[in-house]
This record gives sequence, structure tokens and C-alpha cells, in this order.
Amino acid sequence: MPKMRSKSEALKTIVGIIVNVINTFSLNSQKAVDHKFKTQLANSIYLLTHIYTLLKFVADHPQQNKVTDEIFVSQTIMWQACNTMFAALQLTRQGYMLEPQFLMRQAIESFALAMSFHSSHKAYPLYKKGELSGEKCIGFAKKMLGEIGQIYGLLTSVTHPSRNTTGTAYNEESYSVIFGGGYTEKLSYRTLFDFAMLNYLLLTIWKGSELVFYKFETSPMLWEKSGSIYNLKLDDSIKSMVETVKKDFKQAISELDKK
Repeated sequence: MPKMRSKSEALKTIVGIIVNVINTFSLNSQKAVDHKFKTQLANSIYLLTHIYTLLKFVADHPQQNKVTDEIFVSQTIMWQACNTMFAALQLTRQGYMLEPQFLMRQAIESFALAMSFHSSHKAYPLYKKGELSGEKCIGFAKKMLGEIGQIYGLLTSVTHPSRNTTGTAYNEESYSVIFGGGYTEKLSYRTLFDFAMLNYLLLTIWKGSELVFYKFETSPMLWEKSGSIYNLKLDDSIKSMVETVKKDFKQAISELDKK
């Protein structure tokens, strides 16, 4: 962007840029990202669909006497976590690099809060009193899904501003700052990293949702119960998705290390 001779000139120019980003640039970025990351986007939609379907079935269960207040509230909080992940997906499609990760961290806290009701008898009463929030529940959630701690730790390191997260709004190709998001091929490894993190977290949320609401799931896809023990089972399609996420992480991190 050229230097402005006056503040009024800058105001007019920036207004035009912002309107252009909203009306055109963001949509063009979505098209470019959707084309390059077809598989990753398809996996995101697949995961979100299955999570929402399970949560909707819990909310609309024909035998509402089985849906206690505790279960219903945890379902509602998990639904909000999915909405937050949906928003992170949209920002990823528009070329935002760090902002989706901020939302993902918030989604983990919502998810952990909902899961805490089912891993500690003290959690829900504390929540009702307004004395329990998501960041305090990571430990509870880790008891059920150990990977939550690793994901949360990674995203926390990104969420807090540091040398590793500043300067990402500078576009080396145009030698100027970036307004809003915006996808470029040179920064595609960052988009790939966000998709990998997004789908890994969505898979984790699905695993946790099915585990918590197992008795409401008519056709479990991730767990099988033997007595009082739950064993993880993944069919070939989900295993393939997991391998894609691993591959994406490896490729994106390799590019990040080069930078």
C-alpha cells in the first residue's frame, strides 16, 4: 500500500480496502483455499456433520427423561464448541493464519468444561454456581482423552503474543501489511497447519462426544463397550483421515521449521 500524504487520504483508502476485503478478497481466498485443500475441507465437513448429528439426537431424544439437566447442558456447551470450530474453519478458508487457532483454544475450553461434568461429580454443581470455567477443566478432560492436554498446550503457546506470533500480518510478496486475512501460495503451509490442527481437534471432539453420549448413539463409530470398559475402534475411513492429518502436520511443521 503506498504512503498517504494526509490522514483523510489514508481514511478514504483504507475504507476502500476494507470494503474490498469483505466483498471480494475474502471470497477469492475461500475459492483458492477450497480448491487447494479439497481433502482437508471435506474432512472438516465430515467431522462437523457427525458431531452435530450426535448432539442434535441428544437434544431431541424421544425419551427426555433420560436427558438430565447435566447431560443437556453439556450437550449445549459442546454444540457451542462446534460452532466455534465452524468459525475457525471459515477463517482458515479466508486465509487468516493465527485467528483460527485462538478460536480453537476457546473451543477446547468449552469442550473440556462439558466433559468435566462426566468425569467429576463436583464439576456440574460448581458450574451451576458460576464457579467453574473451561480453562480450569483441562485436567478433568485429560482423564478421558489424554491428547487434550497436548493440543491445549500447543494452542496456548500460540494464543499468547510472543516473538513467534508477531509479524504474521506482513506480506513479503507485496512488501506491505495484510488487511484482514488473505491466502497466498507462499503461506499455504500455514493454512495446511491450521487445517491439520482443526481436523485433529474435531476428531478429538467427536471422540469425546461419542464417549460422553455413548448410550444415545445408536451406531457408535469410534468406541465399543465391553462391560464397563470403552475401547477405541476406528474404521478404515477414519484411520485414513487420521493418516491425512498426520501427514499434513508433518509437512506444515517442516515448512515452519525452515522459516
